[in-house]
Amino acid sequence: MKLKIIPLAMCFPLLFLFSGCASSRLSASNDAAPSASRGGLLFPPGNYQHQVQLKFNRDDPQKMKSYHLIGYVKIEPNFIQTVGISPLGFSVFKIQDHLKTEQNPAHLQVEIFLDPLKKFQDKIEAYYQVLRKVLTLSTHQTEDDSLHWDESTPEGYPLKMTYQENSAEASTLLSMSDYDAQHIPRKLKLENPHFEVIIEVSHD
Repeated sequence: MKLKIIPLAMCFPLLFLFSGCASSRLSASNDAAPSASRGGLLFPPGNYQHQVQLKFNRDDPQKMKSYHLIGYVKIEPNFIQTVGISPLGFSVFKIQDHLKTEQNPAHLQVEIFLDPLKKFQDKIEAYYQVLRKVLTLSTHQTEDDSLHWDESTPEGYPLKMTYQENSAEASTLLSMSDYDAQHIPRKLKLENPHFEVIIEVSHD
C-alpha cells in the first residue's frame, strides 16, 4: 500500500486534533516510504500529517484538559519541526528541534500562540520529549538509558516501551501496533499522569 503524499503548505506540525480521548491519523509522503531509504528509522525522514486527540492536566491527574488540533511534522536527519493548527486553520503552536550533532548542540524552540494553552507549555514540552524519542527511534534498537523496550514483534519492531528521563519524573508508557507492509506502526499510544494521546496512522 502506498503512503499518501502530503503537500506541506504551512510549517510542518505534528500533534493534534485535541478533544477528549485520543485518536489520530497520520500520513507520510511517498519519498519517506521505501525501507531502503528509511535510514534504519521506524519513521523515516519525510513529511507527515495527522490528527490527534490529546489530554493534559495541570496539577490533578483526575482533571484532564482536552484540545483538538490538526498537526504536521517534517523529519530531517538533524531537524524536526512540528506545528499545531486549529480546525479553523490558525497556528496554535510551533516546535523547532535542532538535534545534536558533532558540529552543533541541541536546540529546542517552542512557540505557543494560543493564550489558554500557554499554561500547559511544560506539558507540551514533556510530551514532545517523548514524541522525539518515537520519531528518532531505530527500527531494531534495544534500549537506552531512558527508553526500555518491554515487548517487540517477532521481527524485532517495538510494541511496548517505557520512557523515563530520570527517576524524579513519572514514566511514560508507549505502545505501537498494526504494523503495515512497510513496517510503520499504524497505531501509537503515549500515556503518563500528565498527558494522554493515541495516534492512528492512515496510509492510502
